[in-house]
Amino acid sequence: MDSVQPHGYLSQVTAAKAFLTDCLDHHGAICAQEEVGYLPHRVVDFATGDDEVLRLHIPESRTREKYVALSYCWGQTNHFVTTSQNLTQHQQSFKLSSLPRTLQDAVKMTRGLGLQYIRIDALCIIQGRDEAAVKDWSLQVSHMGDVYGNAHVTISATASSHADEGFLPSPCSLSSSRSQVGRRHLAVSLRSLRKEYVNTRAWCMQEYLLPRRVIVLTLQGVIWQCQNGIVKGPDTQNWSFFPSSYQYRLLPKPEAPDWGNILQGYSCRNLTNPRDKFHAVAGLARRYRDAAGDRYVAGLWESQFLESLLWHHASQNQYILPPPIHGRPEKYRPPSWTLASINGYVYLMDMRTCQ
Repeated sequence: MDSVQPHGYLSQVTAAKAFLTDCLDHHGAICAQEEVGYLPHRVVDFATGDDEVLRLHIPESRTREKYVALSYCWGQTNHFVTTSQNLTQHQQSFKLSSLPRTLQDAVKMTRGLGLQYIRIDALCIIQGRDEAAVKDWSLQVSHMGDVYGNAHVTISATASSHADEGFLPSPCSLSSSRSQVGRRHLAVSLRSLRKEYVNTRAWCMQEYLLPRRVIVLTLQGVIWQCQNGIVKGPDTQNWSFFPSSYQYRLLPKPEAPDWGNILQGYSCRNLTNPRDKFHAVAGLARRYRDAAGDRYVAGLWESQFLESLLWHHASQNQYILPPPIHGRPEKYRPPSWTLASINGYVYLMDMRTCQ
């Protein structure tokens, strides 16, 4: 088991770049993209000639370029966003120093990886409640699966509970171990896992499962994950595995139990806006539909519809993540028989145990 002991932010960037290079050079077809993905509708562009100046780039046509996607928790402090009023100004320029710390760190990490573009939702989706913002959100959310699925690599700021917190630059240890090919097994201590805030958020689940490669910034340091089943992270002493729902990695051709793994893991997570219950998993649903050729019915699949109705609230102590909000949402979320109609842990029963 190889191990390096980086200290501070620059060492984390160096380690992440080394992992990316190793993946590209040695993991072969399983991690390779057939073609470089298309840039999303908007990305943050660093090629301004000034390291302090960024701009919002809108490709004039479909353009294949490597880019980074960021998965993080906004919190209540993420006030620097793109709106209908400042969209034109952001396309011209804005300062790196004006961004919350997590976003600044993501820009620095992306530059350290040698890439020019990063996709950050607060900057690349028009925020607000005006007509233009609502229309843009509806358009962008329908492409969320492509945004993360086509990214060259995704940065997951798991340890940051809000945008101003940034990546913790504490000393970290990185090591590697091989897991089952095609599956992603992430091991961290129970103590640190409870503090990894991203793992409690619903939107962040598909942002974690859809990318080919993920750089995970935990309280203990950098973890590298990719399609090859490689995990490189903190010292393995006293580690405990994620619950089975978090060991899951969406396979190229998912089978019936795979969606159950998704739903059980998804139900452990919270939403700021309960109306996003279906939206926040839509990218995974499209990936599953394209691979399995099944019909999607309010969060369930036609081929396993009856089995999927055998669900119930699970005991909180079956999981190691912080507890989600429980009960019915204030506003009715139809239909009542689907898992999405409630908040809280959900367990799917095995029909073989019900006979």
